[in-house]
Amino acid sequence: METWKLVSLVAVIVVLGIGGAGAFFALSFFAEAEPAVLDEFSGTVQITRGTEAITAAQGLVLQQGDSVKTGEGSATILLFGGSIIRLDKETEVVLTELDGEAGNVRVTLASGEIWNRVVRASDDPNLERVAKVSGLRSYSVEMADAVATVRGTGFGCSARGPPSVSVAHGSVGFRQRAATVETPVVRQTAVLRNSRVETTPLVETPWITKNLAADKSFDQRLLREIRGKYGVLIKYVKQTYGWTDADIDKAILDYLSSGGGSIKDVSSICERVGEAVVVGERRGNC
Repeated sequence: METWKLVSLVAVIVVLGIGGAGAFFALSFFAEAEPAVLDEFSGTVQITRGTEAITAAQGLVLQQGDSVKTGEGSATILLFGGSIIRLDKETEVVLTELDGEAGNVRVTLASGEIWNRVVRASDDPNLERVAKVSGLRSYSVEMADAVATVRGTGFGCSARGPPSVSVAHGSVGFRQRAATVETPVVRQTAVLRNSRVETTPLVETPWITKNLAADKSFDQRLLREIRGKYGVLIKYVKQTYGWTDADIDKAILDYLSSGGGSIKDVSSICERVGEAVVVGERRGNC
């Protein structure tokens, strides 16, 4: 790894502190991932690209406009390495927009039920300029006459009956497609009936419980992959700044489980990176 890049990464971590470190490791990892990949599936999964039928296979790279449809089984789509869509049985989704440069994802739920677990990028442009990281800026699910928009959360969407969302973590804006004002949904279920959004307290169904448990397992998998990718950098940070494995694991898992979000106190990042480059080169650590 180039000297400037390694020291910049360390500088970003030091300036941002524990929370920022989790963001840095996660977002840097996600930035190099494919926009969409068929991660796991069971039973028959039909993938359509235009008029062509594509054979389903684990690791298959999906493209904007692809349709993914399950039969009696299920499927998981991995977005940009960190966000996921889980399809229940007899469910069809279309990847309507996959804009990696802008970090925008738009999904159309044609039928069935999905679970969405979204990790978004930092709101701070300094982090991206210095660390060259990226992530999801926006994520929305379109259902019949309804739209659900989110920036970091875990929630289910159902097209089995009136369009609905069930939000377990974070906040989702839910509205009729023609409306301009969203209804915020937090730990609630929202249903679109007769052009109106009706909300009730969230009831944790078996589907929600199953997916929350799967999210935790997925976070542990990501943690292992991130640790493997940044092993040298993690060792350097531990030796130089006295961090423990537990500190680093907590930083990454906190960021993932919270759905990402804002990073605090980055006003002096550019100056600190310059200082760190000089110090790092003098120490011969890079």
